Amino acid sequence: MHTLLRSRIALGILTLSTCQGFAHPRPPKVISGPPLVIRVYSLPDIPPRTLNQAMHDAARILATAAVDAMWQQGRAGAPESRIVDQSFPVLGKNPGYQARGYIVVVIVRGVPARCFPGALGYALPHARVGANATIFYDRIERLTEPGGIELSTALGCAVAHEIGHVLLGSTEHSHKGIMKGVWNAGDFRMSSLAAVGFTASQRLAIQKRLSIEEIEGSRVE
Repeated sequence: MHTLLRSRIALGILTLSTCQGFAHPRPPKVISGPPLVIRVYSLPDIPPRTLNQAMHDAARILATAAVDAMWQQGRAGAPESRIVDQSFPVLGKNPGYQARGYIVVVIVRGVPARCFPGALGYALPHARVGANATIFYDRIERLTEPGGIELSTALGCAVAHEIGHVLLGSTEHSHKGIMKGVWNAGDFRMSSLAAVGFTASQRLAIQKRLSIEEIEGSRVE
């Protein structure tokens, strides 16, 4: 298969600003608990329509894990958008995103090809500060240049995939669904038809983690 159509969405690595909401409508609420707040630091040259559609697609995918995404747009140049925290999980403590109340996604360009070769992004599931997920926008642009794959679809899939790593607390991949490690053109087309999401076991695992984190977060220390 052509290398441009065979890209890894995430790698198994060792791995406050003024905000504005995105313009796209949120999907219907699918859980009774609080929404998952996701703060996105984007690039100024990404067309708003592309970004809004990508976040809409990512929210639809996250909804298959019974996660209600609420998007915030981070202020350009905010310090937390430039911090890399490769923390490991700490027994008895909440994940970083739960402790601060939101997940951070950073969309970048210009990462050298030798860094994370073939990947469209990576996740740091246990980061307590800085980015939990980083997306390589220029690689997604190159992936979609031949046509046949919508830029917003590929971007939305990459965002949902990396957030999936954060919610699952793992850099592991599955053989099917949004958490596949290697994607081809057909996978992106299936996503555009709303046929890609989290598996039943991943949904259960995510909801279990969210329930535990909600209980832990409500305790008074």
